[in-house]
Order: sequence, then structure tokens, then C-alpha cells
Amino acid sequence: MSRSGGAFRDNVEAFAVAIAMALVIRHFCIEAFRIPTGSMMPTLLGERTADMFDFDNKGRVKRLPGDRILVDKIAWLRREPRRFEVAVFQYPLNRNKNFIKRIAGMPNEWLRIVDGDIWTSRDKGGTWAIQRKPPGVRDQLSFAYWPEPISNPEAFKDVECWEAGDGWKVREGEARFEVVAGDVPTAVEFTRKVMAYDDIDDDEYARRPYVGDVRVSFEVERRGGGGELTIHLIKHGVSYRLVLGDKSYVEFGETRTRKDVHYKLASDEISFALSDGLMVVSVDGDVTELELSERTQPPEEDLFEGKWMHHAIRIEARDCKLVLSNVRIARDVHYIGDSDDVWEIPDGHYFMLGDNTRSSQDSRKWKIAEAHHNNGEVIRWEASPNDGTRNPPGGEAFGGPDADVYVEADIDGHTRRFRNKDIARWVSSRSWPFVSRDHLIGRAFSVFWPIFIPPIESGPTRVKIIR
Repeated sequence: MSRSGGAFRDNVEAFAVAIAMALVIRHFCIEAFRIPTGSMMPTLLGERTADMFDFDNKGRVKRLPGDRILVDKIAWLRREPRRFEVAVFQYPLNRNKNFIKRIAGMPNEWLRIVDGDIWTSRDKGGTWAIQRKPPGVRDQLSFAYWPEPISNPEAFKDVECWEAGDGWKVREGEARFEVVAGDVPTAVEFTRKVMAYDDIDDDEYARRPYVGDVRVSFEVERRGGGGELTIHLIKHGVSYRLVLGDKSYVEFGETRTRKDVHYKLASDEISFALSDGLMVVSVDGDVTELELSERTQPPEEDLFEGKWMHHAIRIEARDCKLVLSNVRIARDVHYIGDSDDVWEIPDGHYFMLGDNTRSSQDSRKWKIAEAHHNNGEVIRWEASPNDGTRNPPGGEAFGGPDADVYVEADIDGHTRRFRNKDIARWVSSRSWPFVSRDHLIGRAFSVFWPIFIPPIESGPTRVKIIR
């Protein structure tokens, strides 16, 4: 009897220790979080947006669960956070809520968003530098556009998008091009504009941003001839070319600046991209990055003499016989912002952006309301029509001096009640864009759910490393 009781006690103790260890790991090391919204799509899918990204074989929308992620809570105890890492943090307008965004701005710098890119400076009036994503982040933020946009794989179905010259045979449905080219160059050109967040450009969306930072990729099979294959990427009316032949090179600008690349045209996997002020060439996974310029100021629209939105994609062949298969166009993440906005990031604070740049509640949009009490206390809460505030403050007390003001949640998550007559000054709305270092929870590093196991249930398993 005593031995049986001892075994039971040992099992209870082991179970209790296991629970305690799990709680310690969850609190101090690694914790699982759920993605509730679409602010990080398509990198991460939230509960309310996952159904936008999958279709069955009849084109009907299938509902998917939102992503579940793992967060490393000790990474930033060992080192400082890095730009472009994905962070989970306490929402600065209500610290009871956890948000997930990408770190865009670092402490003690000025930040601007221009032409879809992030520019920073240590001095507002000094030189500026474009911030370049590390290769892994750049790859994850290169979103599929043609033939199957990541947000709607059916968008280009039965839509002609390429105009072919002599000698080209284009099978858009198969993403396969064939060409027999003579001494005179012949080209195939993408007739659409790459949109910042819409699938197909047309007159309805003409005023929405077009993306110049794109990537063209394909598998090339050389069947004869010794000529050249050229990929033209035109951004703001400026041509950038990758020429592949017996001697390969990149060439760009009106001065036709040329830089050699050590490849020969053969049967390879090719990609050519513009990203963050770089040309990125990849042949069979061998990547070369080439600097475009030493620009020390963000570009302004008038620099391009009316060609600000003049972008194009063209593939040209001369004196060769080739097959291009698995042709793809992808677009770089294009941050939406007013180029006149300049943020000065304080010491110990960070500027956050969502990957879904059109519909992300992030540092660009965070605003607070303030009530400055007669006794010197300041109450702050999210300035929003739906913030739960009754008798919201304006230029003067609303409802008379004895009227109650009710704030459902201030920036600390507390409910607050006070009277108009207790307030010396109101601030209806002001920018509150930064996240304090001590409000960072951890670095998101992996999606661990959903997992689908046919034939039990079919669907896209989204397990992956977050870059």
C-alpha cells in the first residue's frame, strides 16, 4: 500500500513539475500567439483574413484558420532588436493588447517613407540612406504577382497580359514562352502595371501606387544560337537591363553604366530584381547584388520629369532559340506613406510597420487623445471613433462642466471616469507612433499552425520560418 501511494505521489510530483516547467518556458522563453487581424498579410494570415487566400478547384473561397506563431522572448535579452525583424509588443495605445508588426525604424534616427521604401537619417537636415532588407527578409517580402497574385490566384485567369513580338510564342496559362530570334532583337512585354496592393491595374485604380521594385524569374532552356537574352526593368522611366550571353552584364541609367556579371547564357534558373536601390541577379541560386547609386536624398517626383509612374517589364532575345518556363513576376513590399511625413524616433523606441501596408494599424496611424487634469495628471487613450469614450473631448467641454467622461481603456488598459470640470486642457488627437523598448515582448520566428494532413483534411500547410 505504501509503495502504491509512493508511486502515485511521484506521478503527481512529475506532473506538477512538468506544468511548472511549461509555465516557466511560456512566461520567460517561448510563447505561442494567435494572429487576429490582416495587418501582416500575406506574410502572416489573421483569423479574419485567412479566407481571402485560398480557393478550391472550382474557384470558391475556402475558410482557413489564422496563423499561430511562436515568439522568442529571450532573443532581445541577449542582443538589441534589428530592423525588419517581426516583433510582438504591447500596443502603445492600450497595453492590454498585443500587436505584431515589423520593426522599421530604430532609436535615435529620422525616418521617411518615399516611393515604397524606408529612408533614414541621423540628422533631419543631413544625408539620408535607403534601408535594405536582408536577403531572407527580401525573399519573404517579394510577393507573387503574375500569373497568380498571392491575394487572388484567379485574378489573371483568361486575361492576356503579354504582348509578343516576332518569333515569340506565349502560352500564358502555362507561364511558358518560346522564341526563335534572328539578328534583329525581338521582345515580349508585360502590358499590365504591377499594383502596390491590387491584383489587376485598370482605370478604376489608376491613381493607386504602381510598384517599380519587381522581380522577374524563369527557367531558361537553350536550344540553339549563341546570341543574347535581355531582361529590361524600367522604373520611373529609367532602364535597368540584365544582358545574358557569352559576356553578361547589367546596364542602367541614361549614361548606360555597365557592370559585368560572371555568367554565361545557358540552361539555368534566372531571376532579375530591383529592390531597395539594388539590382539583384540570381543564376541557379548564385546571387549577386549590385548598387544602383549613392543617392543621399530620397527621390522626388519632379526628378523624373513626369515619368514618376513609368514602369515596364520586357524580355528581349537576339540570335538564339530559347524556351522560358515557369515565368513569374513578383513585387517587393511597397510601403504606403506621405513623403512629407518625417518621424524623429526617440532613444529606446521603435517605429513599426505592417506588411499589409494599405490596411495596417501601425506607427503611421496611431493617435491618442489626452485629458490634462487640473491636478497635473494626464489621461491618454486611443483617439478613435470606436474607443468606447462617452462625451469625447473637443475644443471645449461637452455636455457642461458636470458631465461625466467615460474612457473604456486608457493606454494602460484601465477604465477611467472623470468630469469635464476637472479637466484643464483637452487634446482631441495627436500622433503617438513609437513602441518603447520595455514594451517589446519578443521576436516572432515561426508559424507552427495550421497543419493539414491528407486525406484527413486537405489545405495549405503554412508551417514556416518568419524572416
